[in-house]
Amino acid sequence: MIVSRRQFGFSLFELVVVIVIIVLLIYAALPGLTEAMRQAHETAVRLNARALQEGVMRARAIQMVDGLSGQVYDLPRFGDGTLDLSAGGFPAGTNRTPGDQLTGQHCAEIWRAVLEPNPGDPRGEPGGDFDATLRAGGKNPVCIYSYKHGGAMTIGYDPATGEVWADAKFKGFVFSR
Repeated sequence: MIVSRRQFGFSLFELVVVIVIIVLLIYAALPGLTEAMRQAHETAVRLNARALQEGVMRARAIQMVDGLSGQVYDLPRFGDGTLDLSAGGFPAGTNRTPGDQLTGQHCAEIWRAVLEPNPGDPRGEPGGDFDATLRAGGKNPVCIYSYKHGGAMTIGYDPATGEVWADAKFKGFVFSR
């Protein structure tokens, strides 16, 4: 009586072929994934710039509706009541005193107060996806919010004029984390 042994499993050659096919599929999908990630980063910056612009205009509208003009400290009816406005009537920090020069800390305060006016809600605070710095020089010092996830993308804000702009064209390596 002859007993035949049946082998179960895959040969080394079959495993190598499957691995090669998987690698080729990943390689074929990578350009599409890279493009999708680039677009997602650019969209994140543009949406944050739009939200900042809307918050700036909301603070300005409250100032006008309340009949206030010029520099305002602790704007009532906005967030936690600590937002301060520049002489032009645009957000310029929180808890400022007359004569204060704009600083990077004020830029972080503007971001936090304008994007997340609910006290105790830290989602709008730089330290998440953006870093806040002050760029002095030129006509007015401006706040620059740099996107942390590569690409050298920024949002700019001028507290003197209320202008918000975004450089949301991705210029870097997509896989930054």
